[in-house]
Amino acid sequence: YRNIAEALTNGELFCSKLKLCRSPKYSEDSNQAFIDQILKDKPTPKPEASKEDLEIIKFLGVADIHLDYHYKEGHNGDCGLPTCCQSDNDIPDDISKRAGKWGYVGECDVPKRLFDDWIDEEVDKYDFDFMIWLGDNGGHDLWKQTPDNHLLSSMHIAEKMKKKFPHIGQVYPVVGNHEGFP
Repeated sequence: YRNIAEALTNGELFCSKLKLCRSPKYSEDSNQAFIDQILKDKPTPKPEASKEDLEIIKFLGVADIHLDYHYKEGHNGDCGLPTCCQSDNDIPDDISKRAGKWGYVGECDVPKRLFDDWIDEEVDKYDFDFMIWLGDNGGHDLWKQTPDNHLLSSMHIAEKMKKKFPHIGQVYPVVGNHEGFP
C-alpha cells in the first residue's frame, strides 16, 4: 500500500501524466514494440467457412435412464426414501401420490416398460448419425443393488440399442457416476 499511496500523492507523477510539467521526470512507455514482437508469428486467420460448406452431424444423447426393475404401478411415489414407486412402498390413499403406468414425477426411477416403449416406438422419429449414451443405467435404490442386477440394467439397455440401431454408425457409451457398484 505504501508504494501505491506514494504514487498517488506524487506531484511529479501527476504533473507528468497530465502533461503539465515543463521538464517531466516520468514518461509514458509504449508497449507496442513488445506487443508487435509477441504477435509477429501469429498465423493469418482462415476465412470463415460458408454454411453451404459445413457438414451437419446429428447425434442423439441418452443419459440417466435409471431403470427400475422394482417399479410398481399404484405404489407410493412420495415415500420419503431416495427411491419410491416400488412394490415394498405402500399404496397411498391420495391417488395423486400413486405411481402411474408410465412413471411418476418425484422420487421414482424409470419403469422398464417406459424405456422399452420409448426405444421401440419413439426413437424412430429422430434422425441422427450416432448416439452418445451417457450411462447412469441402474436405479437409485442402492440398498437393493447387487452386481448382477446392476449389470442387468446396462445389458438390457445395450441389447435394446443394438437391436434398434444397427443402421447408425456408432453408439458411444460413457460410464456414468452410478455405474460403479456401491
